[in-house]
Amino acid sequence: MSTIAKTSLFVFLLLFATVCHAGNGIIPPASGHPGETRPELPDFLPAEPGKGLTLPPPPVQAEPPSGEISFELKGTAFEGNTVFSDEELGKIAQPFLGKAVTLADLEELRFRVTRFYIDQGYVNSGALIKTDQTVDEGIVTYLIREGRLDEVKVSGNGWLRPGYIRRRLNPDPDEPFNINKLRERFQLLLERSD
Repeated sequence: MSTIAKTSLFVFLLLFATVCHAGNGIIPPASGHPGETRPELPDFLPAEPGKGLTLPPPPVQAEPPSGEISFELKGTAFEGNTVFSDEELGKIAQPFLGKAVTLADLEELRFRVTRFYIDQGYVNSGALIKTDQTVDEGIVTYLIREGRLDEVKVSGNGWLRPGYIRRRLNPDPDEPFNINKLRERFQLLLERSD
């Protein structure tokens, strides 16, 4: 593979990864002409995901404001989750259980579940409060929507076929999209194209 093709592929995939998730690990483009200097490959991601935003515990209210409906939250149920088990997501709900909760508290719990997914690299996944439910026995159901990567567009790839690159970056289109896995696959693709 020519140096120009490698540089073009690197720049395209770098831009794609940056658009998907602006954050740590952005590599500045090589200065000068293509082929003059070779850009440095990024380091592999750490085995453990970095700590994301740490949320404070929800405020404890002895009594809800007058006119606001509350009930004791005895449990949570989750539908649509494949990446994390009900037990893992249930740990997020633990601080809310056994307490009088309002709609604002249920929304806070929804936000925390979504934040958990995002912090683990599932940037287009999250939770919704199930709207057509009757809260029986104090159990609230949350719908989990795990996003997928629909399409990978490839250009400037030189002699590598676009299908090959797509399969390397997104081998299982039915798998929930994880930005950290995409970065790792991208780094492996760059090393193999040397």
